[in-house]
Amino acid sequence: MPALCPRLRFRITDAPVTDPLRQAGTASLDQLHEDFTQLEALGVRHVTLDWYTDDLDLTRRHEWGWRMFATMAEKVFDLVRETLRS
Repeated sequence: MPALCPRLRFRITDAPVTDPLRQAGTASLDQLHEDFTQLEALGVRHVTLDWYTDDLDLTRRHEWGWRMFATMAEKVFDLVRETLRS
């Protein structure tokens, strides 16, 4: 079976997203950690995080996107071990 590498619309929210149709990748840090835990359990080894949000002005603010990546690296991903933080 080929490796799965999903592309997720990526956005960190201040509060949990309660919409039952919430897409993985758009959520609070705790929800994002759970999203990536589930993807890891499915055998996903790589994920493309896309900060495009249908808001072109926000998407053009690269510092906003890079800040989300930095937050994920500090709070969710263990980059040295290439895994999720506990």
